[in-house]
Amino acid sequence: MYNVFTGDVLDVLPTIPDASVDAVLCDPPYGLSDHRHRDVIACLTAWLAGQPYRPRKRGFMGRGWDGWVPGPECWSEVLRALRPGGHALVFAGTRSMDLMVVALRLAGFEIRECIRSLNGSDHYPAWVYGGGLAKHEAQIRPGWEPVIIARKPLDGTLAGNIAKHGTGGLNIEGCRIARGGDKGQHPINVIHDGSDEVAAEFAALPDTSRPCEKRSKGEDDRRPGGTGVVYSGGWGERRRNQIESHYDDAGTAARFFYAAKASGRDRWLYCRICGTAHPKREIGAHEHGRDDAEHIVMHPTVKPTSLTEYLARLVMPIGVNRPRRILVPFAGSGSEMVGALRAGWEEVIGIEMDPDYVAIAAGRCEVAKVEPLPLKKAGKSKRKADTTPATAPETPVAPDLFSTAAE
Repeated sequence: MYNVFTGDVLDVLPTIPDASVDAVLCDPPYGLSDHRHRDVIACLTAWLAGQPYRPRKRGFMGRGWDGWVPGPECWSEVLRALRPGGHALVFAGTRSMDLMVVALRLAGFEIRECIRSLNGSDHYPAWVYGGGLAKHEAQIRPGWEPVIIARKPLDGTLAGNIAKHGTGGLNIEGCRIARGGDKGQHPINVIHDGSDEVAAEFAALPDTSRPCEKRSKGEDDRRPGGTGVVYSGGWGERRRNQIESHYDDAGTAARFFYAAKASGRDRWLYCRICGTAHPKREIGAHEHGRDDAEHIVMHPTVKPTSLTEYLARLVMPIGVNRPRRILVPFAGSGSEMVGALRAGWEEVIGIEMDPDYVAIAAGRCEVAKVEPLPLKKAGKSKRKADTTPATAPETPVAPDLFSTAAE
């Protein structure tokens, strides 16, 4: 079951009851504008004074909504809606991750870890002209995106918090990386897209995974390829006085979770003439004899659902006797919502201010409900036939998830 609310995150979040969601997964604005020194000082001064900071800037592709990262006033509302120990997975930009982390910390979140999502993206030009000089590239291509793992403080101990609220730990067993016949490798804070550029950065050696000698917990294995200490519940919390086998590897990319780039299945459009959302492959049927495409709306930054499904599974509570609910602010075209539905979340709540994107997200979620896709295993696989229904239902939004009558 899902619902997607149309409105500004700061307007919708206060309507969500306290401690009513188990986790958060979101792709907020990265704030990819110019971060001048005076702007950063003004931002931090305002935040420390408990005031919002909203400069009139334009970020990604000149979009006004990407002028700056969401401030503590936003994340404090997210924190309030989370159960104690609930995790928030927050995508960020490499240039503005520091501001995103500060905003989360000031809101009261604990920063637990950061996942690196490696990708071999297309050419990223950033040219500088002028002065009669030859064309110069002024920026390197970003090859990874941070996914910040934050957590609401625990209500007592980790064990007590899990027993009382069902939250606080990570779903390690559900996210192990398949490796032959063993139970799978402990999740790592690196994810790759399987591109040649990324794979080439890892050693091209045969897989020689093997059990290493048993070690007491806390005894670091600092050799190349060593896994170090073993963690449970969440990164950074060591198991004490236990002994288990560690696994070594050859240093290849196979030890990391593989999430391909956003596929055609992930990319949808909204036709303002028809008033409906459709897969992008049907764009030809919605030209309506027009030379321009102003009536066609597509989201510029679509996350792959193989990635969002894995992340949604990572923060999913296990063994609770109630519907599990995840919140997706800044829902965009719905990749995080779709990933959560495929991961098995019973209730998914999205918030998006653009009504066109809301229509796309709702259509994609409805398709995900009737046609769930299994999580891909590590490694490349052949493309399967696409059997997505051509058109989303006219009214795909579920009843209010905060109502006891919702089904």
